[in-house]
Amino acid sequence: MSRKEFAAFLEGIGKTTIDGLPVEASRTAFITAFIRAFHAANENPKVFDDWMAARLLTTEEYAFFEEMYYRRTLRDTAKPPASPAQRRPIVAAAMRAGAAGGILNRPRFAEDSLEEAVAEGVQQYVLLGAGLDTFALRRPDLLGKIRVIEVDHPATQSVKRQRLAAMGFTLPPSLHFVDLDFGQEDLPQALSRSGYDSETPAFFSWLGVTYYLERKDLFKVLRRLSETAAPHSLLAFDYMDMEAFEPGKATAQLQRLQDKVRFLGEPMKSGLDPKGLGKDLRGVGWELRQNLSTEDVEEFYFRGWANGFRPGKHIHFALATLPNR
Repeated sequence: MSRKEFAAFLEGIGKTTIDGLPVEASRTAFITAFIRAFHAANENPKVFDDWMAARLLTTEEYAFFEEMYYRRTLRDTAKPPASPAQRRPIVAAAMRAGAAGGILNRPRFAEDSLEEAVAEGVQQYVLLGAGLDTFALRRPDLLGKIRVIEVDHPATQSVKRQRLAAMGFTLPPSLHFVDLDFGQEDLPQALSRSGYDSETPAFFSWLGVTYYLERKDLFKVLRRLSETAAPHSLLAFDYMDMEAFEPGKATAQLQRLQDKVRFLGEPMKSGLDPKGLGKDLRGVGWELRQNLSTEDVEEFYFRGWANGFRPGKHIHFALATLPNR
């Protein structure tokens, strides 16, 4: 594939139409799905086993992203293609050098927390910015116990629903989709169009989204969420610390990632202060229950690993609960 063909394919990923109008799904959602799919198929031990992720990518998309990571490591777009067996360790090394550790770990953190919440009686799972998440495909054991509501941009959801239909997946009655542009529409209003019950505790998962929002929009979502959720609801989310957005303090790895997502038209915009997070959350109705630093994530999920995965210096995971009003 030439440079021109490579760029043209990237430009076309995620494009679709809604009511006859052209729209574009999140490209980072496709990259995330590829990272999950490649990891599940090729590496052990697994940080997170998303064995269904590849089903939501076309063969061409999977091959494209594999080529992208292959070229990234070799730094030579003219390099002749190696055999699949030779390419895999090269692609894996490129992923480990990037953001793959955090991308793979954040759904594990959320779903581990969700399982505990379901055992305590939570009956709703709301994925905010669901992208190409495959929870509904992977976890029939939990799908029979909880209502699952996927919230995302209309374009991304349109592509996902098309892919699910193409693979013959019949939507179970407990799975609901809600279109929402986080910067343009009110979250409670969007949730009212689904099977969401504001009187029943819910578990909210908000992964890979917060740093793409302006701070005011981020806290607006958190406040409105606290106003529509029942007491004892939970919220799991990841965020970047403030240093990730300060020149000279962000790691070279993160700066490269920021450049790449900016090129894709999805720039990162804001971080949070880990030390002030509890106070910030209380200001919009939430109580901080867990706030994992990079070192915490390293200890809990990556200790003893020899294959090089790391969570990323500026990434943090948090779990908050909604107290009685």
